Amino acid sequence: VSWRAIPPAGAAARRGIWDEMAANEPASVVWLSLDPVRCQLDFYPRVIAEQIEAAYSSAAEQCVLGADFFNATVHFQNGTVFQTTPGQHFGRGGNKQPGYRTVKRVVKEGDTTTIPGKRIHGEWRMCEPGAPEAETERTFVGQIPEECLVAAGTGAAPPAASIRVWNAEDLASSASEPGGAEPSLVIWQWCRGLQGDSSVVNGVDSILLGDEMWSPYLEDNNARIESGFKANEGAVTMQLGQRRLSVLFTTGSTFAIQRDTQQQKERTVRRVVKTRQALREMVGRLQVAHNFAADAATEELTAGMAALNSEAGGAVSSFLCPITQDVMADPVMTADGHTYERAAIEQWLASHNTSPLTGLPLSTHGLVPNEQLLRQIQAAAQ
Repeated sequence: VSWRAIPPAGAAARRGIWDEMAANEPASVVWLSLDPVRCQLDFYPRVIAEQIEAAYSSAAEQCVLGADFFNATVHFQNGTVFQTTPGQHFGRGGNKQPGYRTVKRVVKEGDTTTIPGKRIHGEWRMCEPGAPEAETERTFVGQIPEECLVAAGTGAAPPAASIRVWNAEDLASSASEPGGAEPSLVIWQWCRGLQGDSSVVNGVDSILLGDEMWSPYLEDNNARIESGFKANEGAVTMQLGQRRLSVLFTTGSTFAIQRDTQQQKERTVRRVVKTRQALREMVGRLQVAHNFAADAATEELTAGMAALNSEAGGAVSSFLCPITQDVMADPVMTADGHTYERAAIEQWLASHNTSPLTGLPLSTHGLVPNEQLLRQIQAAAQ
Protein backbone atom coordinates (compact mmCIF):
# COMPACT_ATOMS: atom_id res chain seq x y z
CA VAL A 1 0.00 0.00 0.00
CA SER A 2 1.41 3.38 -0.92
CA TRP A 3 0.67 6.76 0.55
CA ARG A 4 -0.72 9.81 -1.16
CA ALA A 5 0.83 12.85 0.48
CA ILE A 6 -1.52 15.30 2.12
CA PRO A 7 -1.13 18.70 0.47
CA PRO A 8 0.44 21.43 2.61
CA ALA A 9 -1.58 23.95 4.57
CA GLY A 10 -3.29 26.70 2.67
CA ALA A 11 -6.18 26.21 0.29
CA ALA A 12 -4.33 27.56 -2.77
CA ALA A 13 -1.28 25.40 -2.20
CA ARG A 14 -3.38 22.32 -1.63
CA ARG A 15 -5.45 22.95 -4.76
CA GLY A 16 -2.26 23.33 -6.81
CA ILE A 17 -0.89 19.99 -5.72
CA TRP A 18 -4.31 18.41 -6.15
CA ASP A 19 -4.51 19.62 -9.76
CA GLU A 20 -1.10 18.10 -10.50
CA MET A 21 -2.19 14.79 -8.99
CA ALA A 22 -5.65 14.61 -10.53
CA ALA A 23 -4.65 13.12 -13.88
CA ASN A 24 -2.98 10.13 -12.27
CA GLU A 25 -5.29 9.77 -9.29
CA PRO A 26 -5.90 6.10 -8.38
CA ALA A 27 -9.36 4.58 -8.42
CA SER A 28 -9.96 3.88 -4.72
CA VAL A 29 -8.89 5.14 -1.31
CA VAL A 30 -9.78 4.50 2.31
CA TRP A 31 -9.65 6.84 5.26
CA LEU A 32 -8.57 5.50 8.63
CA SER A 33 -7.61 6.68 12.09
CA LEU A 34 -5.51 5.27 14.91
CA ASP A 35 -7.31 4.71 18.19
CA PRO A 36 -4.95 6.44 20.65
CA VAL A 37 -5.94 4.23 23.59
CA ARG A 38 -6.87 0.80 22.22
CA CYS A 39 -3.98 0.81 19.72
CA GLN A 40 -5.98 -0.25 16.67
CA LEU A 41 -6.68 1.06 13.19
CA ASP A 42 -10.27 2.16 12.61
CA PHE A 43 -11.51 2.48 9.03
CA TYR A 44 -14.17 5.11 8.44
CA PRO A 45 -17.42 3.65 7.04
CA ARG A 46 -17.94 4.48 3.39
CA VAL A 47 -20.67 7.03 3.99
CA ILE A 48 -18.31 8.89 6.33
CA ALA A 49 -15.23 8.43 4.14
CA GLU A 50 -17.16 9.95 1.24
CA GLN A 51 -17.59 13.16 3.21
CA ILE A 52 -13.92 13.28 4.21
CA GLU A 53 -12.68 12.59 0.69
CA ALA A 54 -14.96 15.23 -0.78
CA ALA A 55 -13.72 17.82 1.72
CA TYR A 56 -10.09 16.83 1.14
CA SER A 57 -10.35 17.00 -2.65
CA SER A 58 -12.05 20.40 -2.52
CA ALA A 59 -9.19 21.77 -0.38
CA ALA A 60 -11.44 22.42 2.61
CA GLU A 61 -9.81 23.17 5.94
CA GLN A 62 -12.01 20.68 7.78
CA CYS A 63 -14.85 18.18 7.43
CA VAL A 64 -17.61 18.28 10.05
CA LEU A 65 -19.04 14.75 10.34
CA GLY A 66 -21.91 15.55 12.69
CA ALA A 67 -24.22 13.08 14.37
CA ASP A 68 -23.39 10.25 11.99
CA PHE A 69 -19.93 9.99 13.53
CA PHE A 70 -19.77 11.11 17.16
CA ASN A 71 -20.04 14.79 16.16
CA ALA A 72 -16.38 14.57 15.15
CA THR A 73 -14.49 16.94 12.86
CA VAL A 74 -11.59 15.94 10.60
CA HIS A 75 -9.04 18.73 10.18
CA PHE A 76 -6.55 19.28 7.35
CA GLN A 77 -3.79 21.45 8.82
CA ASN A 78 -0.10 21.99 8.18
CA GLY A 79 0.28 18.86 6.12
CA THR A 80 -1.35 16.63 8.72
CA VAL A 81 -4.83 15.23 9.18
CA PHE A 82 -6.45 14.63 12.56
CA GLN A 83 -9.87 14.14 14.13
CA THR A 84 -11.26 15.99 17.10
CA THR A 85 -14.40 15.15 19.04
CA PRO A 86 -16.23 17.41 21.49
CA GLY A 87 -16.54 16.30 25.09
CA GLN A 88 -19.52 14.14 26.03
CA HIS A 89 -21.10 14.73 29.45
CA PHE A 90 -23.42 12.46 31.42
CA GLY A 91 -25.21 12.84 34.72
CA ARG A 92 -23.75 14.81 37.61
CA GLY A 93 -20.31 13.24 37.40
CA GLY A 94 -19.91 13.44 33.64
CA ASN A 95 -17.01 12.33 31.49
CA LYS A 96 -15.24 13.41 28.36
CA GLN A 97 -14.54 11.43 25.23
CA PRO A 98 -10.91 11.49 24.09
CA GLY A 99 -11.03 14.05 21.32
CA TYR A 100 -7.84 13.75 19.26
CA ARG A 101 -6.61 11.03 16.93
CA THR A 102 -4.42 11.00 13.83
CA VAL A 103 -6.00 10.27 10.45
CA LYS A 104 -4.59 8.99 7.14
CA ARG A 105 -5.73 8.71 3.55
CA VAL A 106 -4.53 5.45 2.00
CA VAL A 107 -4.51 4.58 -1.69
CA LYS A 108 -5.56 0.97 -2.19
CA GLU A 109 -2.84 -0.98 -3.97
CA GLY A 110 -3.10 -4.14 -1.90
CA ASP A 111 -5.25 -5.91 0.66
CA THR A 112 -3.51 -4.52 3.76
CA THR A 113 -1.96 -1.32 4.97
CA THR A 114 0.93 -0.88 7.40
CA ILE A 115 1.06 2.21 9.61
CA PRO A 116 4.07 3.19 11.75
CA GLY A 117 3.17 4.65 15.13
CA LYS A 118 4.67 6.27 18.20
CA ARG A 119 3.50 7.36 21.63
CA ILE A 120 3.09 10.99 22.54
CA HIS A 121 2.11 11.81 26.12
CA GLY A 122 0.97 8.22 26.61
CA GLU A 123 -1.31 8.10 23.54
CA TRP A 124 -0.59 6.50 20.18
CA ARG A 125 -0.15 8.62 17.06
CA MET A 126 0.71 7.75 13.47
CA CYS A 127 4.18 8.69 12.30
CA GLU A 128 4.23 11.03 9.34
CA PRO A 129 5.16 9.52 5.94
CA GLY A 130 8.89 9.88 5.48
CA ALA A 131 9.59 10.15 9.21
CA PRO A 132 12.87 8.55 10.36
CA GLU A 133 12.52 4.84 11.04
CA ALA A 134 13.90 5.41 14.52
CA GLU A 135 10.69 7.24 15.46
CA THR A 136 8.57 4.11 14.97
CA GLU A 137 7.75 2.39 18.25
CA ARG A 138 5.08 0.07 16.89
CA THR A 139 3.73 -0.99 13.51
CA PHE A 140 -0.02 -1.30 12.95
CA VAL A 141 -1.31 -3.56 10.17
CA GLY A 142 -4.90 -3.43 8.95
CA GLN A 143 -6.92 -5.38 6.40
CA ILE A 144 -8.51 -2.90 4.02
CA PRO A 145 -12.30 -3.45 4.00
CA GLU A 146 -13.74 -3.33 0.49
CA GLU A 147 -16.94 -1.84 1.87
CA CYS A 148 -15.01 1.23 3.09
CA LEU A 149 -13.45 2.14 -0.28
CA VAL A 150 -14.43 5.39 -2.00
CA ALA A 151 -13.59 6.88 -5.37
CA ALA A 152 -10.54 9.11 -5.14
CA GLY A 153 -10.92 12.77 -5.91
CA THR A 154 -14.63 13.24 -5.33
CA GLY A 155 -15.59 10.97 -2.46
CA ALA A 156 -18.26 9.42 -4.67
CA ALA A 157 -18.90 5.70 -4.36
CA PRO A 158 -21.29 5.16 -7.25
CA PRO A 159 -24.03 4.53 -6.62
CA ALA A 160 -24.08 6.70 -3.52
CA ALA A 161 -24.10 4.73 -0.29
CA SER A 162 -27.14 5.05 1.94
CA ILE A 163 -27.30 5.42 5.70
CA ARG A 164 -30.23 3.87 7.57
CA VAL A 165 -31.16 1.77 10.58
CA TRP A 166 -30.27 -1.91 10.37
CA ASN A 167 -32.81 -4.63 9.68
CA ALA A 168 -32.92 -8.42 9.55
CA GLU A 169 -32.03 -8.53 5.86
CA ASP A 170 -28.64 -7.03 6.69
CA LEU A 171 -27.86 -10.16 8.69
CA ALA A 172 -29.43 -12.53 6.17
CA SER A 173 -27.28 -11.83 3.13
CA SER A 174 -24.52 -9.69 1.69
CA ALA A 175 -26.73 -8.28 -1.05
CA SER A 176 -26.32 -4.57 -1.68
CA GLU A 177 -28.93 -1.87 -1.77
CA PRO A 178 -30.86 -1.25 -5.00
CA GLY A 179 -28.29 -0.13 -7.54
CA GLY A 180 -25.42 -1.97 -5.90
CA ALA A 181 -24.47 0.35 -3.03
CA GLU A 182 -23.25 -0.98 0.29
CA PRO A 183 -25.33 0.69 3.04
CA SER A 184 -23.99 2.19 6.23
CA LEU A 185 -26.10 1.13 9.19
CA VAL A 186 -27.14 3.13 12.24
CA ILE A 187 -26.78 0.91 15.30
CA TRP A 188 -27.67 2.00 18.81
CA GLN A 189 -25.76 0.06 21.46
CA TRP A 190 -26.08 -0.30 25.23
CA CYS A 191 -23.04 -0.65 27.46
CA ARG A 192 -22.83 -4.05 29.15
CA GLY A 193 -21.35 -2.43 32.25
CA LEU A 194 -23.62 -0.46 34.57
CA GLN A 195 -22.97 2.99 35.96
CA GLY A 196 -24.12 5.21 38.76
CA ASP A 197 -24.39 8.95 38.28
CA SER A 198 -21.43 8.96 35.88
CA SER A 199 -20.41 6.90 32.88
CA VAL A 200 -17.74 4.95 34.73
CA VAL A 201 -17.39 1.16 34.86
CA ASN A 202 -14.83 -0.09 37.37
CA GLY A 203 -13.07 3.26 37.25
CA VAL A 204 -12.89 3.36 33.43
CA ASP A 205 -14.88 5.73 31.22
CA SER A 206 -17.40 3.59 29.37
CA ILE A 207 -16.42 5.36 26.16
CA LEU A 208 -12.96 3.78 26.45
CA LEU A 209 -14.34 0.24 26.67
CA GLY A 210 -13.78 -2.14 23.76
CA ASP A 211 -16.47 -3.17 21.30
CA GLU A 212 -17.03 -6.41 23.24
CA MET A 213 -18.63 -4.33 26.01
CA TRP A 214 -21.33 -2.91 23.74
CA SER A 215 -24.44 -4.77 22.57
CA PRO A 216 -26.90 -3.75 19.85
CA TYR A 217 -30.51 -2.99 20.68
CA LEU A 218 -33.11 -5.26 19.13
CA GLU A 219 -34.32 -4.13 15.72
CA ASP A 220 -37.57 -2.45 16.84
CA ASN A 221 -35.98 -0.57 19.73
CA ASN A 222 -33.06 0.47 17.53
CA ALA A 223 -35.49 2.06 15.08
CA ARG A 224 -37.46 3.71 17.91
CA ILE A 225 -34.35 5.29 19.43
CA GLU A 226 -33.09 6.53 16.06
CA SER A 227 -36.48 8.03 15.25
CA GLY A 228 -36.44 10.00 18.50
CA PHE A 229 -32.85 11.07 17.94
CA LYS A 230 -33.58 12.32 14.42
CA ALA A 231 -36.68 14.17 15.63
CA ASN A 232 -34.64 15.93 18.35
CA GLU A 233 -36.83 14.48 21.08
CA GLY A 234 -35.53 14.83 24.61
CA ALA A 235 -36.22 11.18 25.38
CA VAL A 236 -37.91 8.06 24.07
CA THR A 237 -39.55 5.21 25.93
CA MET A 238 -39.39 1.56 24.95
CA GLN A 239 -40.30 -1.89 26.17
CA LEU A 240 -37.56 -4.17 27.52
CA GLY A 241 -39.05 -7.47 28.57
CA GLN A 242 -41.59 -6.62 31.29
CA ARG A 243 -40.16 -3.14 31.91
CA ARG A 244 -40.47 0.22 30.24
CA LEU A 245 -37.26 2.20 29.98
CA SER A 246 -36.33 5.69 28.90
CA VAL A 247 -33.43 6.73 26.70
CA LEU A 248 -32.46 10.33 27.47
CA PHE A 249 -30.70 12.34 24.78
CA THR A 250 -28.30 15.24 25.19
CA THR A 251 -28.42 17.94 22.52
CA GLY A 252 -25.47 17.68 20.18
CA SER A 253 -24.33 14.30 21.50
CA THR A 254 -24.38 10.83 19.96
CA PHE A 255 -24.28 9.34 23.45
CA ALA A 256 -27.31 8.97 25.69
CA ILE A 257 -28.43 7.45 28.98
CA GLN A 258 -30.82 4.52 29.35
CA ARG A 259 -32.72 4.85 32.62
CA ASP A 260 -34.67 2.15 34.43
CA THR A 261 -36.43 3.88 37.32
CA GLN A 262 -37.99 0.62 38.52
CA GLN A 263 -34.64 -1.09 39.09
CA GLN A 264 -32.69 2.13 39.68
CA LYS A 265 -30.23 1.35 36.89
CA GLU A 266 -28.55 3.46 34.24
CA ARG A 267 -26.54 2.45 31.21
CA THR A 268 -24.58 4.47 28.71
CA VAL A 269 -25.97 4.29 25.19
CA ARG A 270 -24.17 5.22 21.99
CA ARG A 271 -24.96 5.66 18.29
CA VAL A 272 -22.53 4.20 15.77
CA VAL A 273 -22.54 3.85 12.00
CA LYS A 274 -21.24 0.47 10.82
CA THR A 275 -21.08 -1.76 7.77
CA ARG A 276 -23.13 -4.93 7.36
CA GLN A 277 -20.05 -7.02 8.07
CA ALA A 278 -19.42 -5.11 11.31
CA LEU A 279 -23.04 -5.74 12.36
CA ARG A 280 -22.65 -9.47 11.72
CA GLU A 281 -19.45 -9.53 13.76
CA MET A 282 -21.19 -7.62 16.55
CA VAL A 283 -24.00 -10.17 16.78
CA GLY A 284 -21.53 -13.03 16.43
CA ARG A 285 -19.52 -11.78 19.40
CA LEU A 286 -22.54 -12.20 21.66
CA GLN A 287 -22.90 -15.84 20.70
CA VAL A 288 -19.18 -16.45 21.16
CA ALA A 289 -19.23 -14.73 24.56
CA HIS A 290 -22.06 -16.94 25.83
CA ASN A 291 -20.36 -20.07 24.52
CA PHE A 292 -17.01 -19.09 26.02
CA ALA A 293 -18.55 -18.44 29.41
CA ALA A 294 -20.30 -21.80 29.27
CA ASP A 295 -17.11 -23.67 28.35
CA ALA A 296 -14.69 -21.83 30.63
CA ALA A 297 -13.44 -23.31 33.85
CA THR A 298 -14.53 -21.43 36.95
CA GLU A 299 -10.99 -20.23 37.67
CA GLU A 300 -10.62 -18.94 34.09
CA LEU A 301 -13.89 -17.09 34.37
CA THR A 302 -12.97 -15.60 37.74
CA ALA A 303 -9.67 -14.36 36.32
CA GLY A 304 -11.52 -12.44 33.63
CA MET A 305 -14.09 -10.90 35.93
CA ALA A 306 -11.88 -7.97 36.90
CA ALA A 307 -12.22 -6.59 33.38
CA LEU A 308 -15.82 -7.60 32.74
CA ASN A 309 -17.66 -7.08 36.03
CA SER A 310 -20.19 -4.32 36.13
CA GLU A 311 -20.01 -1.77 38.90
CA ALA A 312 -23.56 -2.51 40.05
CA GLY A 313 -24.18 -6.15 40.86
CA GLY A 314 -20.90 -7.75 39.80
CA ALA A 315 -22.33 -9.35 36.67
CA VAL A 316 -19.99 -10.71 34.01
CA SER A 317 -21.15 -9.14 30.75
CA SER A 318 -21.62 -12.50 29.01
CA PHE A 319 -24.21 -13.42 31.67
CA LEU A 320 -26.62 -10.73 30.44
CA CYS A 321 -29.72 -11.54 28.41
CA PRO A 322 -29.91 -9.59 25.11
CA ILE A 323 -33.62 -8.97 25.72
CA THR A 324 -33.77 -7.98 29.39
CA GLN A 325 -30.16 -6.75 29.86
CA ASP A 326 -30.24 -8.58 33.23
CA VAL A 327 -28.22 -11.53 34.51
CA MET A 328 -29.92 -14.73 33.37
CA ALA A 329 -31.42 -17.04 35.97
CA ASP A 330 -32.53 -19.71 33.48
CA PRO A 331 -30.46 -19.35 30.27
CA VAL A 332 -31.74 -21.24 27.23
CA MET A 333 -30.57 -21.44 23.62
CA THR A 334 -32.75 -20.90 20.57
CA ALA A 335 -32.39 -22.80 17.29
CA ASP A 336 -29.87 -20.27 15.97
CA GLY A 337 -27.55 -20.75 18.95
CA HIS A 338 -28.18 -17.49 20.81
CA THR A 339 -28.86 -17.54 24.56
CA TYR A 340 -31.65 -15.71 26.40
CA GLU A 341 -33.49 -15.73 29.72
CA ARG A 342 -36.21 -18.40 29.41
CA ALA A 343 -39.14 -16.21 30.48
CA ALA A 344 -38.09 -13.42 28.12
CA ILE A 345 -37.63 -15.61 25.06
CA GLU A 346 -40.86 -17.53 25.74
CA GLN A 347 -42.75 -14.25 25.86
CA TRP A 348 -41.09 -13.20 22.60
CA LEU A 349 -41.85 -16.47 20.81
CA ALA A 350 -45.51 -16.26 21.80
CA SER A 351 -45.93 -13.56 19.15
CA HIS A 352 -42.87 -13.95 16.89
CA ASN A 353 -41.35 -16.58 14.61
CA THR A 354 -38.02 -14.78 14.42
CA SER A 355 -34.89 -14.40 16.51
CA PRO A 356 -35.06 -11.35 18.83
CA LEU A 357 -31.40 -10.53 18.24
CA THR A 358 -31.19 -10.93 14.47
CA GLY A 359 -34.78 -10.69 13.27
CA LEU A 360 -34.22 -13.79 11.12
CA PRO A 361 -36.70 -16.71 11.02
CA LEU A 362 -36.17 -19.54 13.52
CA SER A 363 -36.48 -23.10 12.23
CA THR A 364 -38.17 -24.14 15.48
CA HIS A 365 -39.40 -22.63 18.74
CA GLY A 366 -37.59 -25.32 20.69
CA LEU A 367 -35.38 -24.15 23.57
CA VAL A 368 -32.33 -25.97 24.94
CA PRO A 369 -31.13 -25.20 28.50
CA ASN A 370 -27.62 -23.73 28.55
CA GLU A 371 -26.65 -25.69 31.64
CA GLN A 372 -22.95 -24.93 31.48
CA LEU A 373 -23.57 -21.20 31.38
CA LEU A 374 -26.03 -21.52 34.27
CA ARG A 375 -23.39 -23.28 36.38
CA GLN A 376 -20.91 -20.50 35.68
CA ILE A 377 -23.46 -17.84 36.62
CA GLN A 378 -24.22 -19.64 39.86
CA ALA A 379 -20.52 -20.10 40.64
CA ALA A 380 -19.79 -16.43 40.06
CA ALA A 381 -22.66 -15.43 42.36
CA GLN A 382 -21.28 -17.40 45.32
